[in-house]
Parts: sequence; C-alpha cells; structure tokens
Amino acid sequence: MPPKIGTDWDSWEVGKEIDGAVIVVTKELISHYVQAVEDYDPIFLNPADGEKAGFEGLVAPPSFHAQFTYMKWATGDAGWVPQGSVHVQQKFRFRGIVLEGDHLRTKVILGDKYEKNGRKYIVYKTEVTNQRGELVSLGEMTNILAS
Repeated sequence: MPPKIGTDWDSWEVGKEIDGAVIVVTKELISHYVQAVEDYDPIFLNPADGEKAGFEGLVAPPSFHAQFTYMKWATGDAGWVPQGSVHVQQKFRFRGIVLEGDHLRTKVILGDKYEKNGRKYIVYKTEVTNQRGELVSLGEMTNILAS
C-alpha cells in the first residue's frame, strides 16, 4: 500500500489537490466552538438574534471554520501531517459568513517543500467553501516534518 499524503517527504507532491470531506455545521458544533473561544455574542447563541442582526439564522463565529483547515480534519484518511511534526506557522483569511446548516468542504493544496538547517519543511494551503461554492476561508500552514 502506498504511503498516505504527507507521511513521508517523498510522497509530498507540490501542487497536488486533495478534496476533503463535507462538514455539516450544526448548532452543537457552533456551541462547542463558542464555549472554547468564550465569545458569547447572541448571534452565535440564538437563531432569532442572528435573524434580528440580518442573517438567515444562527451564525458561527468568524474563526469557526479555521478548525477545518488542518490536514487531518480536511482530508481524513487521504493524508495528514505525521505525528511528531511541529506546526510553525499559519495564516488565515476569512471571507464569508458561516451559518448553522451550511455544508463546508475543505480542499487542500500541497504547497512547497524545502529543507532549512537540516530540517524538512512542508507548506499546504486550504480553501473552505460552502454548499453554494462560496469561498469562506483560506489558510496556509507550515510544518517541520518529524524525522
């Protein structure tokens, strides 16, 4: 069986795209995230407050979908960054509102790989879109691979 994407240096194909699973945004997922980040804005807690604010229901906090950009979340069994690797940098750009009931899909684009000071680095980018194909976030992560 061939190695999974990202499990070794040689399998990292710069430019390769991996489609991720679809995540259905539920009230429970939003609630867990709200509690974790302690952002208790009423539009994140009650659909009626979201509607009063001009949205179509319960709103997820702006950084909610960043959690779906990490390799394991995004690709499941298609690939991951190996255990023992070090996450050294991340960048996010949030582009859209996420609501309860949205279906989010993360596409992973395998980016650069390079060596620096005897260590092997990988970079991957993520694009999260909703069920309408609207881009809701972009991410870029850099990791040092475990030896």
